[in-house]
Amino acid sequence: MYCQSLLIRILSEASQRIKHDTDTKSGSSNKPELVLVKNYLYDNYHRDVQLRELQQLSGWSKNHLLLIFRNYMGMSPMQYLAWIRINKAKELAIQTNLTISEIAERVGYSDVHTFGRMFKKKTGHSLSQFCANLIHS
Repeated sequence: MYCQSLLIRILSEASQRIKHDTDTKSGSSNKPELVLVKNYLYDNYHRDVQLRELQQLSGWSKNHLLLIFRNYMGMSPMQYLAWIRINKAKELAIQTNLTISEIAERVGYSDVHTFGRMFKKKTGHSLSQFCANLIHS
């Protein structure tokens, strides 16, 4: 992980030297780190990902990470992680016969109740209601 972060930093610095006219507002100078963080979240959504892991990966401070990620993605890294988990839960509900508890565990929640509250808060309905709506559609 440290080597990846170092390589990304080196590539980013080289890119900045080559491109004099970097548009910092759009975050283009930060894209390698952003892609690395996004991919890490996508690959590790099933784990208890901590913000400090993302800091180490990107080489950014907590505040810089939150600012750049929010400016580029429109949400914080943890909100993005929740979004990934919701979509993975929907996929599992549609494509498998797993129980809600099993789905919760597969998308990174050890407690089914916490998962259920998060799912309902983000989507407006429970996973059971989501599945029932699929059947009646």
